[in-house]
Parts: sequence; C-alpha cells; structure tokens
Amino acid sequence: MAEQPEAPAGGASSDASRETSDGPSTSSQPSRGSVTITAEERLERVRAQLSGGRAGSRSGRRMDLSRGSNILVGAALNAAARLGDGLELTDLEQSLVGAMRTVVADEEITAWGQVFEEQAAARGRSELFPAEVLDGTAEHGFSMQDLIAALPVHQDEITSQPNVAIVNLAEVDPDAPLQSDEFCAAAAEYGGAVIVLSIPAAGTRSSATPMQGSLRLMRFKCLLRGRDSLGSPSNEIYWSTSAGSDEGHKTTYKSTEFGDIDTGSERNFPANTFLFSGGVREHLSAHIQCWEADDSGSGFYNDLQQAMFNIADRCVEASGQLQGEDAAGWAALLAVVAALVGWLMGLVRNEDDLVDELTIGYDSQSLAWLHDRPNRETSLQFGHQGNQNGIHRLHVQWDGPRATDPVAVCSSDDYLQYRRGEGSMNSMWVRVARTQLAMSGARMVSIDVNKRAVFMANWQLGHGHEQYLGDYAEQVAVTGDRIGVLKTLGDLWMAFDGNTSLGSRSYQDGVRDFALARLRIGLVMKENGRVAVKEGAPHASYANIAEGASRIALSGDRIVILKSNGEAWAREGPLGASGWVKIGGDITQVAADGLRLGLVQSNGVAVVHEGTLDQLVWTAIAGNVRQLVLSDNRIGIVDTSGVGALYVGPLHDYRRREIAHPDVRMTWLALAS
Repeated sequence: MAEQPEAPAGGASSDASRETSDGPSTSSQPSRGSVTITAEERLERVRAQLSGGRAGSRSGRRMDLSRGSNILVGAALNAAARLGDGLELTDLEQSLVGAMRTVVADEEITAWGQVFEEQAAARGRSELFPAEVLDGTAEHGFSMQDLIAALPVHQDEITSQPNVAIVNLAEVDPDAPLQSDEFCAAAAEYGGAVIVLSIPAAGTRSSATPMQGSLRLMRFKCLLRGRDSLGSPSNEIYWSTSAGSDEGHKTTYKSTEFGDIDTGSERNFPANTFLFSGGVREHLSAHIQCWEADDSGSGFYNDLQQAMFNIADRCVEASGQLQGEDAAGWAALLAVVAALVGWLMGLVRNEDDLVDELTIGYDSQSLAWLHDRPNRETSLQFGHQGNQNGIHRLHVQWDGPRATDPVAVCSSDDYLQYRRGEGSMNSMWVRVARTQLAMSGARMVSIDVNKRAVFMANWQLGHGHEQYLGDYAEQVAVTGDRIGVLKTLGDLWMAFDGNTSLGSRSYQDGVRDFALARLRIGLVMKENGRVAVKEGAPHASYANIAEGASRIALSGDRIVILKSNGEAWAREGPLGASGWVKIGGDITQVAADGLRLGLVQSNGVAVVHEGTLDQLVWTAIAGNVRQLVLSDNRIGIVDTSGVGALYVGPLHDYRRREIAHPDVRMTWLALAS
C-alpha cells in the first residue's frame, strides 16, 4: 500500500467546490417498494410474447416492429429448446444460454424452449423470427457463422428503423446531444436504440497497434423530472453500463442511487468512473441504461449486475466479428445484440422503472475525433417528452489519443522545430522562431523569441493568422476553452470560454508555477510555495491545499505537487477532500495525465505509474532524463545528451521511437494534450 502520511501544510477552503459535485447518495438499495417477478410470471411473459399477447411491453413492441432484429432472440429460444432436448449446443448457442443463466436456472430456460417449440405452427415462429433462425436449426443449431451470414439479408430492414442511427460525428453540434427528442421517442417505441459513430471522411485507421484509452462517465443533468408513481416530489436515478472492445477488454459499472433528482439537478459521477477502459483496435461498443429506482427489490439489483457482465461479453463478441466491416453492418449487429439484451431484461425486471437504454458503437476514428470536441465530451439523452420517467442528459469524456498528434521540439538556438504525427522522422519539420508552446486539440499557444505569447486556432504554426496575447511571457498552457500565460514577474493572465482576450489586468500575481485541467486551475505561489486550486467558473475562489511546493501538475481531479525538499505528493477527488499520498522522494520533476503519474528521480531515471493511488507500481522508462512529458498513451522524454524519444502503448508493452532530428540537439519537448 502507498504511504499515506499527514497532508502537507495548508488549509482547505470549501468555497471552491462546485454545487454540482454532491455525488450519489450512500444508499445502494431502492428507497421503497419491492416487485418480485416469479418463474411462472416470466414463463407467461414468454408465452404472451410468442402469441402476441404482450405487445404493450417494451420488449413486446420491439419484437412486433422488427422481425430482423429478433434473430438472436429466436436463436436464444431455439437454443433453450435444444438444451431441453439434450442436444449439443453451437458456439453461439452456448453464449446465449450463458446469458440466460445469469438470471434464471436451467429448468426455467428449458421451459421457455418448450413454449417456443409449442409455437411451431403459430404466430411466434412464422411472424416474429427470420427464417434463418428457424429452418433446420432445431436439429443443427444456429452458430456464430450462421449469424454473420444471415445479418446482411436483414441489414437494410434493421438499419432503416427510426431507433437505429449511423452518425457522422464531424457533422454533430458539439454542444448538442447525439440524439434528437424524436429519436428518443422512437427508442421508447422500439424498446431501445442503437447509435454507431463514425467519421467516413477520415479514411481507414491503421489497425497494426491498438490505442489505449477510456470513456469516463462525467456527470448527468435532469432536464425533466419523472412523474413518480408513488407521488414523491423528486426522483432517484441510477445508471448501469457495460462495454467491450475488439481487443477483448470489457468494463461494467452500476452506480449507487442518486437521490433527490428534480428538474435542473446536476450530479457528478465519482472520480475515475469508466464506461470503458482498455485497448481498442477498430471497434468499441457499450450498453447504457438509466433507471428511476422506485419499485425494484434488492434481488433485482443483483440480477441486473450479473446480466451486465454478460452484456459485456456480447459486446466483445459483437466487436470481434466486425474487422473491416462497414458501419451499417456493425449497426445491424449491435441492434440484434441490443434486442437480445432488451428481451432478456424485459423478462426479469419491472419495466416501468427504466427511463431509457442505449447501445452505442464507436470506431477508432470517431474516438480519436472526440479528442477535439469541447472538453473531449459527448452528451447522450435518455428519455423524451411524454416519458413518465423524465429526461436526463449524460456526459461522457474520451481520454485517449487523437488521430494524429503533433510532436514539437525546441532546439538549442531557441528556434522551434515541429511536425505532426508519430511517423518517420523523415516527415516534414517546420522551423519557426518559438521558444515554447502548449497544445490542446486543434489549439496552440506559443512564446516567440521576443517573449510574446500568441494563439493559433490550428496547427499552421508560422502560417496564417496569429492572435497576440501579451508580452513578457515565461510559461503558457491551454486546455479545452482555457488559455493561461505566466509572465516574467509572476503575473498569471487567463482567457476563458474561447475568448482569446486576456483582459486588462493580471488574473493572479505572485505565481511561481501553474497548471490547467478540464475545470481546474492550479497555482504554486512564490510565497511559501503555497498551492492554491480552484474549480469551476472563472469567478470561483481558490482553495489553499498545501505549502512548500515548487511545481504542480493536474489531471482530471488529481493534483500532483513537487515540494522543495524533493518529495512528490498526490491526491484525488473533490477539493474539500483530505488524503495526500506521498508518491516519491528525491524527485526533480512530476507529470500527470489520465491515470498516469510520472516522476524523474534525482539519478535521472524516469518512472511511470498507471492506476489508483492506493497501490503504486512504478515502471522505469529511461535513464539520464532531462524532461518527461505524458500525453494519452504516450510518454515523451528528452535525455541529457539532447536525444528525444516517444514510448507508445501500455506500460507492459510499449514501443520506443527515437525523435532525434539531424539538425537539432533537443532541449525541450511538447506533446498534444
């Protein structure tokens, strides 16, 4: 376990915390009411679905509206029948039976199969399910290869449904949710929705190396409170998610209950809450459910959590079968997987509690594209006008690489050489009169040889329009819509909300070092090395959280400081929280990005840790290091001889790429954030 001594000296101020960071309530159980669905009731639900007697339910509506989407449901019922007959199951059927076993026992599964067989000459077999899942499958079964062969036949039918969309992320307003209210209404009619995100104009990304990244659940806002059946003045909301990639990585999550939700309420998820975290080669798929938790007993929660693990397996299999396929084929596959999930959950749950559910697919290009959106976020809407359980908007943030990230190098003659991408060093370099720069998405702030700070909205450094920010610049930073310039005398000037005017006065004076993160500004003051951090709006107050520091690094809700005595300390969570962790001693430099922490020891060895603060495991990267930079899944170093290198990929399997320009002895390195 990491050493956890007392926090560094310095009081904390609570006035810098945002009102929206109150988080979930401590209760993980429903607040009142209980609904138990018996095995007999589930069997009757299956019988009613197959006979047309339950078309009013979400899963029943979906089955009536799209026969093509029912292909996996039919395969699951057929597998249940073959299980009862003692036949050997195919690879796909074993997975389908495994999914059903997460919520019911084998005797119940075989009873469903018997009802399915009883419908051989009735509506359930001829009108609800495609012929491919019926003809001959009782004897030979239905395999994964059978599914892949059958999907193209029904692809047009499935993707033309109003609850299935293929979205070009480049054409979406970054401030608007991905779905319209009409799309969400169609999702309610069909019992769920599928969105596939793609960037058609971006071309095909090389799949030689998976990219490492994560999708974080950041916060949600209630746009319209649900009409609670028990007459409560507010709602209780919880979220259940599951995701998987074509690299076999999967992530599941079920939140505790967020209480007292009313129209306008906004809640943050706990730090490092992931929709997905891991490697992605080409495809990532996720299933998200929003619940209004009024009437579900504790047993239902346990069943739901187990089902989520199974959904992750289905997502992994869905992604793995789609190497090289187009977006429409992938959307069709996700739609039939979602239909299976919706059908299974419809048998074991109280459907009235479900606000909405969404299956979303990302290709690698769309994930990289998210890097340049405001705060790297996408918003998703759950619920629609007329939905009795309300409307909620969920914000998800991508923490991973861009499609092409630039590398910038400062030469010893104070001229900057830079290029885009991580390819061959034979690619074009540009030499301009710059001594320092900082990058975030498509935005760049730099310092020229006359100590003038300038801003550029794109990567045409030295070409095109530059906006003057101020003189006497010593340090610059940019993240999201925030720009910071630290001047020679310790005056920090800031610009917010995309406005590049630094205003008419110093934003803060007496500053030794500063850092920016999504909604935070961190300062190390010249006086006593005091550490002050603010969060939220520009007018928010600073919280004094430590003293004796010389440097600071921020990443999300993590704060890392280097003290004047060479000790490195870190903490995470709300500003008002306590709990500093000493992460190193005899340190000369600190860095932070995502879940990674970096240190340069006094002997010149750079080490990196990835993960939580409660169990630190350091990986040695290189020796004789002068500078260490972290950015997404890349580690950049400059050694004492002027050689630079990138280390790309996971810590256990990174690749080293030397970036020594023949005409440059490197003294400084920057990577896009």
